[in-house]
Amino acid sequence: MKIALQVIIYTMLILLTGCSEVNNIVKHNLEEIEFVNADSVYTSLNQVEDNIKTAIENLDNEVSFTYKGDTSDIIQKISEVVKSLIEENGEYTLLVNNYETNTTSYSYKSKVKISFQYNLTKEEYSKVKDRVNSITSEIIDSTMSDFEKEKAINDWIVTNIEYDKTNKKTNSYTALFEGKTVCSGYAHLAKLMLDKVGIQNELVTGGNHAWNMVYIEGKWYHLDTTWNDPSYVNISDKINEVSYEYFNSTDEFMEKDHSWDKTLYPLADTKYEGIRKETMLSLSDIKIDGVSLYNFDPNIQEYYLNRNEIQGKTIEFTPRSSNAELKLNKFSNRWEIEIKSEEYEDIIIYILYFN
Repeated sequence: MKIALQVIIYTMLILLTGCSEVNNIVKHNLEEIEFVNADSVYTSLNQVEDNIKTAIENLDNEVSFTYKGDTSDIIQKISEVVKSLIEENGEYTLLVNNYETNTTSYSYKSKVKISFQYNLTKEEYSKVKDRVNSITSEIIDSTMSDFEKEKAINDWIVTNIEYDKTNKKTNSYTALFEGKTVCSGYAHLAKLMLDKVGIQNELVTGGNHAWNMVYIEGKWYHLDTTWNDPSYVNISDKINEVSYEYFNSTDEFMEKDHSWDKTLYPLADTKYEGIRKETMLSLSDIKIDGVSLYNFDPNIQEYYLNRNEIQGKTIEFTPRSSNAELKLNKFSNRWEIEIKSEEYEDIIIYILYFN
């Protein structure tokens, strides 16, 4: 009916005006009709970027739109927008497995279709978010500080997830529902949990690795839950054992064994005291012939041993931080184990007394 009405109107116009004027009117109206049926019409790359962001966040497999304007090298321009958007957003890097851009261009517009493949399905992502809501409601309460919330999240991930040595389980879904994942799953899960409890954070990718940055007490720090998990370097997960070596770390500390584009992320240049300092300056174990000393407690710094009972046995000292330096001073009645770290000026001393 609408088209028939337009034909009648155009016929009346032909009778009342010259052909050139009618052609202009017809052309203008036909363009309007065509664009009404298009998915979306954009005239700037900023609009395109916003549309792509929405598609990725919704895990849409395809996004289509019409770009009206300068269409020269349009496929390259659109591809660069997608590439930059993914590279500059850590979560997008983990969500998007692959993408393909196709365009059909005319003199004044281009039809664009971008197809995405993701590392998890919409259904899986929905289940992940529901499980995150459930976990955070169990481990977080409104009286906790941001530090306490961050520690609770780090501890839950480390004690409930095991690093997948096969590298086949790679996302937050396998982390939550199969108990195993690689760094990408650790980092994405940490981001979702931090987001849920209102802690400002960013997901960092670089050097074939992924971790997080958190904004705590007015400063930015690095948080690597993967490397805080003993199962990352140990085949069997040590239940309830948590490391804080990569908990609120500085850029200076992280760049010893991590690499990333620092221009894309906040500066982290403040040393974090408290639990991190305790980790860097303490032992995780003292063993005599492979047996932990008195169910070793790192908070106890003096031990009394029977000289005759340990005669000829091997004593091992294991620092909680792989970056700690140990110095053993031997005296007639005691051994003193000094622990220091480049990151902190203090020295902690454990003493073994022999009687």
